[in-house]
Amino acid sequence: MSTDHKLPFLPRGLLRVRAANPEFQQLIRNADIILATDVRNPRNSCVVYHEPRPHKNDWQDEKTAEVVAVPVDYETDDAEVLGELCKMLKGPAALIDEPRSISEGLRNAESVLASR
Repeated sequence: MSTDHKLPFLPRGLLRVRAANPEFQQLIRNADIILATDVRNPRNSCVVYHEPRPHKNDWQDEKTAEVVAVPVDYETDDAEVLGELCKMLKGPAALIDEPRSISEGLRNAESVLASR
């Protein structure tokens, strides 16, 4: 029997525990921009959610965006948990990247940045 096969699912990550915390949920609700940050390389991050903002020429009317960086272990289901949490708290019409693209973005930041 071969032992070099991959499981059909990802192991559970720690973000599940954090996602159940009401204070963390409020932080996500209040965020204008949510970044998934790789736990192994914090400089490697990917935008998961961004608030649609009207384009104005008057920069004085602009408010400061609330940015939240969430540590994500892409070798677990953290990316899926973050994507579902954003959909739940921000609404189904929110501008949210798919969990697969979050994981791929964290694995290969250069290709994701080049494609946007």
